[in-house]
Amino acid sequence: MIRVDRASTRRRAGGILLETMLALAVFVATGSLVLGVMTDCTRAIARAERLASAVDCARSLMAEFEAGLRPMGDLAGGELEEVPPPWEVFRVEARTRRSDFEGLVLAEIGVFERDAATADAPAIFSLRQLLPARGVDVEALDDFDSFEDLARPIPGSDRPSLEDDGGLGSLFSEEAR
Repeated sequence: MIRVDRASTRRRAGGILLETMLALAVFVATGSLVLGVMTDCTRAIARAERLASAVDCARSLMAEFEAGLRPMGDLAGGELEEVPPPWEVFRVEARTRRSDFEGLVLAEIGVFERDAATADAPAIFSLRQLLPARGVDVEALDDFDSFEDLARPIPGSDRPSLEDDGGLGSLFSEEAR
């Protein structure tokens, strides 16, 4: 007759239960980690799409001003009222400054969230470009000494210029030949 040891049966059943609980814990932990990573990726993709749309909006509007499809008076400052349909979700501001170059003005278009909580919220994207001064009273525009004098700094403006670090001129100097 075979004798069944109840203690060893209980230990075996307890071991199986412990292994099952451990496997379930590992599965849940891995699942929550993957879900967190997927959520972060989804948010990053949404931010990238929002930035790309803001860049497209600013570049398209600047191209309209450059081509003469929009009156230069709209660049006088303030919010643009008419924004093309794909970008009506944004608040777009435009302004101009006098430039150091004859016949050109520095135009800036800033793209903001329309439903931003504060008026001083940072721009999603800001584009600055020199445009021909067609129909703009250049003398009435604000003057500035350099790009750093503008209210919002240009991204990357802290990089040294070519003149400051020797730049290309040092490559073509008499000593280098």
